[in-house]
Order: sequence, then structure tokens, then C-alpha cells
Amino acid sequence: MSLTTTVTPPLRPPRRRAVARLAAPAPADYANRMRNSRAYHSDPEILGGTLVFKGTRVPVRSLFDHLKAGDSIEVFLDGFPSVKRSQVLSVLKEMETEVLTHA
Repeated sequence: MSLTTTVTPPLRPPRRRAVARLAAPAPADYANRMRNSRAYHSDPEILGGTLVFKGTRVPVRSLFDHLKAGDSIEVFLDGFPSVKRSQVLSVLKEMETEVLTHA
């Protein structure tokens, strides 16, 4: 009967990696990124600058009009097939965040 012993190497502390310090984005850069990531936009050439869902001519206001009237998101989407569900949820999430930030 032979006994074998397993030798494990000593544990070394983890290496410290150099971390690049990133400068905070300039306010204009942040505003541009936020504007580009939104599900809606305003263009003077589209409905006179009314806020519309990106890629459509559907005013964002129409979503809120439908919701105030008691319609579901599905009813709204059925009436405006060019608007994506993700766009509606994005607008609602942004409005929720805005309202709760000021609560």
C-alpha cells in the first residue's frame, strides 16, 4: 500500500492590475448619448417637432392619451404597428424614473 502526497503550490496574492482612470464624460457628451438612446425624438421636419417614437410618425402623446382612456399597451400597439413594444416600455420606464426621482 503506497501513500502519495499531493503538494500544492503556495497561494500568491492576486496581481494588482493597472486601472485606467476614466474622466467623467462632459455634460454635452452625456446629453448626446442619452438623446441617442431614447425611444423617441423630436425633429422639426416630422409633425412640426412633436415628440414621436423613433422611426415613426407616431406622437408619444398618443400613448399617454390611450393609457388615460383606459386602453392597454396591446391596444395601443395594435393601432400603431410601427411602434415597437420595447419603445413603449422604454418611454414608460423613463417617465417612471423621472417621476420617482422628484418624489
